[in-house]
Amino acid sequence: MKNVHSLSHGAIRINQGNRSVSFFEDQEIELSKNEYRVFQFLFDNRNRVISTEELIYSLWDGLTSEANVYMTMQKLRNKIEKKPNAPELLLTKKGEGYVLICH
Repeated sequence: MKNVHSLSHGAIRINQGNRSVSFFEDQEIELSKNEYRVFQFLFDNRNRVISTEELIYSLWDGLTSEANVYMTMQKLRNKIEKKPNAPELLLTKKGEGYVLICH
């Protein structure tokens, strides 16, 4: 029986039960509450550029700063990217926002 607390697309699998993500069946990477919320939102909108403002209003009801979004993205990259300084999954589109690339 399929786990109803799990979402997947291509090589990405999200475990909603313990706020973790795995890629290509590798070990699960545990995310903080904020990291998970951001990742889930980007996953739900995969391959679409999401502006910082959209993240702020969709996830924090407008009650956080751009700096907090930036720090959350950096923490996510450090956890999910093989080379955080040369990301392949979680990209920044200068002047536009962020995009989670899913093939």
